[in-house]
Amino acid sequence: MSPRRAWFATLLVLVQAPVWADGAGGPELSGTSNWELGIGLGAVRYPVYDGAFETQYLTVPFPYVVYHDPHLSVTNNRVRGIVIARSNWSLDVDFSGQPYVESDRTRERVGMTDLDWLGEVGPALRYLAWEAASQQTELDLVLPVRAAVSAQGLTLHHRGYVFAPRLELDHDLSDQPRRLEWDADLTAVFDDRGYDQYYYAVMRQFATAKRPAYDAPGGYAGYRAELGCTLYRGALVYGAFIKYTSLKGVVFLDSPLVARSDGLSFGVSLSWIIQQSHP
Repeated sequence: MSPRRAWFATLLVLVQAPVWADGAGGPELSGTSNWELGIGLGAVRYPVYDGAFETQYLTVPFPYVVYHDPHLSVTNNRVRGIVIARSNWSLDVDFSGQPYVESDRTRERVGMTDLDWLGEVGPALRYLAWEAASQQTELDLVLPVRAAVSAQGLTLHHRGYVFAPRLELDHDLSDQPRRLEWDADLTAVFDDRGYDQYYYAVMRQFATAKRPAYDAPGGYAGYRAELGCTLYRGALVYGAFIKYTSLKGVVFLDSPLVARSDGLSFGVSLSWIIQQSHP
């Protein structure tokens, strides 16, 4: 695996489980600065692409990075800053990604070109809709717009845009240094035509009797429901997640490349905090 593909593989593990590396005080942007550095190992099982019949397993190491100060919050999967001081609004940098797909190993795509590793990044406006301080619980509305870029060797290709509004519910069950956190996300996904064409269109040169040519439109691309938990015990951080994806009612449901209308992903991780600084 090339260094670029290895980086995308690491990104995939991180975005499949947002709770794995949120670190202490992840939702807060107040108080003095603190940071944590470490290493981790994650393993995930996921459909090779949304709608595919086949699933895949991936195990990779990743860096554990957490930094918080009154104006900035950085974790492995989130860069967050205050937009308006003393308000419930903040601005994130939102990440996501899709794995490399070897077409000859997938039933619907045999004979078609492979799908490259794909990364998504863009701004996300976040609104703190509800907070229960005594129970350390908060509900956020997140409005991200991400640009999708695939990598083929050293060449990058723009593949479209994704709008994925979501609700995030976070709850901390105990105090430091030994504590358990859980979160739940509900996401609706909307892709533009370029994105859907990349994954679900069938060009005429790849059409067969069982796989007719198909032109994919942009629009509603399904919803995702995810539940995760993180256990902190001293310098060790244990994580797990499960995610359900539904394609019922999506605009590309008639694509011959869609074999299933739903999918399930899950994973576990273990991180070791090597150095940290807390006030």
